[in-house]
Amino acid sequence: MIASPNPSSGRTTVAYAVGAGESADIGVFDLSGRLVKQIAINVQGSGAHSFTWDGTDMAGARVRTGVYFVRGRIGQQSVRAQVLMLR
Repeated sequence: MIASPNPSSGRTTVAYAVGAGESADIGVFDLSGRLVKQIAINVQGSGAHSFTWDGTDMAGARVRTGVYFVRGRIGQQSVRAQVLMLR
């Protein structure tokens, strides 16, 4: 997974690839491991995918400045990216 732009002051796009029939389960987590925003829980078609995180939590509130981890599983593989959110 690749996050760009990084650092970000608003939106960052995360690109990832899914194999045929694989399940993608991806979320954004804070430094203490709490889920900030769920991004994907589904089976997607194979190929390249991306999502844009707007720097908000599940309630729609803007997150604080800091480091966030985009992590999860695609099929059997663990994936991870780090995002520095600036305000």
